[in-house]
Amino acid sequence: LRIQIYARDVSITLEVAKATSILNVLPATITDIIDDEEGQSVVRLQVGNQPLLAHITRKSAHLLSLKTGMTVYVQIKGTSILN
Repeated sequence: LRIQIYARDVSITLEVAKATSILNVLPATITDIIDDEEGQSVVRLQVGNQPLLAHITRKSAHLLSLKTGMTVYVQIKGTSILN
């Protein structure tokens, strides 16, 4: 089975949210953070043995104090998996 998840459909949290509509929550390790010129950050993650990308604002990355090697939780919109 192979699925494609768009980076824009992935959010990052430091803790598992207790009250959220997003049911697909997985632990992940940050392997790299790449800032672009438009105030965005692409966060490269490892979920088990699978790579995953998250596209978030640079402000969000700063507010969460994201760093390479950190363990975080990724939230994936269910509709992005179904489509």
